[in-house]
Amino acid sequence: MRMLNDLFSIAVKWLCDNGKVRDQKELAERTGITETTISRILNDKVKRPSDATVRKLMKTFPGLFNPDYFEGKSIYMLMEDLLHARMQVEEKKQDSQDMQNLQKKIAELEERIAEKNELIAEKNELIAYYRKIVEDLSEKVAESDYKYPFPPGVADLPPKKGKRL
Repeated sequence: MRMLNDLFSIAVKWLCDNGKVRDQKELAERTGITETTISRILNDKVKRPSDATVRKLMKTFPGLFNPDYFEGKSIYMLMEDLLHARMQVEEKKQDSQDMQNLQKKIAELEERIAEKNELIAEKNELIAYYRKIVEDLSEKVAESDYKYPFPPGVADLPPKKGKRL
């Protein structure tokens, strides 16, 4: 069977299988396409369905069929399927774009983490340095024989009554 006749036949079968028409006779009555023309297309007795025939079918079932399907330019017979496929393509594009944005954000965050880790390492070095200084000074104070002239805690005592400092 010639491809364009086959595509038309598939559409007619779909209409019958899905309760849009009972048979070829009802299809002919509703579309204005003669039963003979429908029969000749289904039996591959024409080179291809005419543009007028396809237009009549499309006009009778508006928004149902994809016009490019009857020319062999699309694999989607129904507009619903074509729109669904286009939505899936758009979703995949969006998912791909979202993934790229996410990867970019991850790279930025990894860079910031690396910067923070460098700062933490620098601070840890400073802390270690200052601990060493405190340790050295503590050792020097412990080794020193210097006696502070006041006992510890004197500065914390309240002044005696009547005496001003």
